[in-house]
Amino acid sequence: MGIKTRSDADTTPATATSDAPPTYAVDVTTAGAKANPLLTSKDVPNPLQPFLYFISASEPMLSRGDYYPRPKRVFVTPGLGYVGKNGELGNMLNYQESLGRMMVPTRTIVTAFGHQVEGYVRPHKMVGGRTHYTTAWERWKRVGQRAVWEVDHEGKHAFLEICKALLGGDVDPSVHEQAIGGILAELRYLSTLPPYNQVAQARKAQLQALLPADHAMSTHKPTKGATK
Repeated sequence: MGIKTRSDADTTPATATSDAPPTYAVDVTTAGAKANPLLTSKDVPNPLQPFLYFISASEPMLSRGDYYPRPKRVFVTPGLGYVGKNGELGNMLNYQESLGRMMVPTRTIVTAFGHQVEGYVRPHKMVGGRTHYTTAWERWKRVGQRAVWEVDHEGKHAFLEICKALLGGDVDPSVHEQAIGGILAELRYLSTLPPYNQVAQARKAQLQALLPADHAMSTHKPTKGATK
């Protein structure tokens, strides 16, 4: 299934340094990677549809102590989510724009597993002909009878830098503060749970890693008699 944007004639690859996101025709089922025919339904029980990423300055996330636009995955399923029955994207793009989002060009050059590659969508064909779609930062290898998936966390973070650059480095500080407030509130709640609650402790560690350094101590309750 091909993904068609507003201009079928423009097929110039997009990069993160483009002044404006170009429009072009691209088939995400084959762009940038050869499909692997060895996956079975046991490896991937629910094959995903092809997708696009959209970003907005008002939808942030925290990663490694800094703020980035949160890439929103929008599936491209004909007849659903404003996608035309034949895969036309015009109405869907207009809808996402009305929400203040811009599409991350599918042929953006990204880093995955130490290599510069084109595109952030990867297809994985399965036994029986179905296809499972992942990001460029996910790959698998066969270990015995199992498929073991690997994730390139460095590549994923580099993609956040690309998304931020596409927005000109612009993110909404007020929304970020709201996000921080929500994290701090959850951390305070988790601090009330018993220390032997391993799930709570793991969640605390995950949230604390998201906080900027100047917020790291804000989750601790003052002890009695402590000077404010």
